[in-house]
Amino acid sequence: MRHTSDGGVAWAGGRPNSSASRHLKDGGEAQFYTLNNQVVAERNTSTGLSWMLPDNQNATYATLNADNLAVAQRWQDPFYHGADVPSLIDILNNGLDASKAAASYTDGPGGFFVATHASDAEFFAVRNGSGAVIKVKISDGAMTQLRDAGAVQRAIPTGPKSPTFAGEEFHIPTSAFDLFNQLRASGEITVSP
Repeated sequence: MRHTSDGGVAWAGGRPNSSASRHLKDGGEAQFYTLNNQVVAERNTSTGLSWMLPDNQNATYATLNADNLAVAQRWQDPFYHGADVPSLIDILNNGLDASKAAASYTDGPGGFFVATHASDAEFFAVRNGSGAVIKVKISDGAMTQLRDAGAVQRAIPTGPKSPTFAGEEFHIPTSAFDLFNQLRASGEITVSP
């Protein structure tokens, strides 16, 4: 998109289409605009027009206000971690612990694994009996720091008894557990049931 000399707008690669609107809690309304089946903008009666900035997962991680160019950080789409209930309660209450992770190690490289799809995490929650899933939300800034510390997103490795997984995993190595816990304490990461 660019502004033309007469004040109009020229679109490259097609023009956004208006999609469904939704009502807001404050009584206002929001209209979403899509291009190639991706949401690219929102016009909100409270905040005006904002452009959506995608990340490498095509999730909106920030918005750019068209009036004042203010950038608001957004969170990654949530990740999910499936395990036995006592382990999840320990993570919720105490954070990640490398010695506990090593003691419960089952396969693959050591670390903390979160899946992009809840159904994939459910498989790991119940594969050794009963379990549950927690939700992990990570800010874009925290994702960058974790990647710099060795975390990687990749296909979930499969074995002979594995299902076809719907998404990918984000692997946080044990060497980055302290960073994860610091980012969680600062509010850049949230973990919830």
